[in-house]
Amino acid sequence: MEIIEKTYAWAYPLTTRRMTDGIVLHHAAASAAAPEQIHAFHLAQGWNGIGYHYYVRKDGTVYRGRPEAASGAHTENENWHTIGICFEGNFMTEIMSEVQLKAGRALIADIKTRYPGIDVKGHRDFNATGCPGTNFPFERMVEEDMTGEEIYTKLNEYLRELPCPDWARAELQEAINAGITDGTRPCELIPRYQAAIMAKRAKQG
Repeated sequence: MEIIEKTYAWAYPLTTRRMTDGIVLHHAAASAAAPEQIHAFHLAQGWNGIGYHYYVRKDGTVYRGRPEAASGAHTENENWHTIGICFEGNFMTEIMSEVQLKAGRALIADIKTRYPGIDVKGHRDFNATGCPGTNFPFERMVEEDMTGEEIYTKLNEYLRELPCPDWARAELQEAINAGITDGTRPCELIPRYQAAIMAKRAKQG
């Protein structure tokens, strides 16, 4: 995906993160702020500069903060193993737009190609804070799109545990007695070839 590169004047040399197994999501807690403003604010706190690795603006543009491999300054005691993503806005009071949500999802998916299995958390999962805000769409942000095969598999895992409905019990028992089906997993989806075999058995019976 497209990342807008920025050049920052760091207060001192950056260090490399030892490992990467997590992504931490934040909000800027400000309705509008450019990445340069975030950098200046963090410098004023005595930090090296912008503490996040990525900054997602309301219009869906994604800016580079710190280099991805560098240690961040976004989550106390967790910077040594996590990537920090900040979203423009104050999601204690605001609602995220679809374009910003889509950009965040795409960024997370892109990071996951480099770190398979990486975990995604909110800042509040680690520190005593409301960040990234009570209105932050966390579940939608981290949900993964499933392939058709995955959807079929998940649906069948659910359906195969369901019992036969009462209204169909008599007919199912007749089919079992006729050798059309063994009666197991009565609600599970079946492909057409299995349906054809069952229809042939019924016709022969």
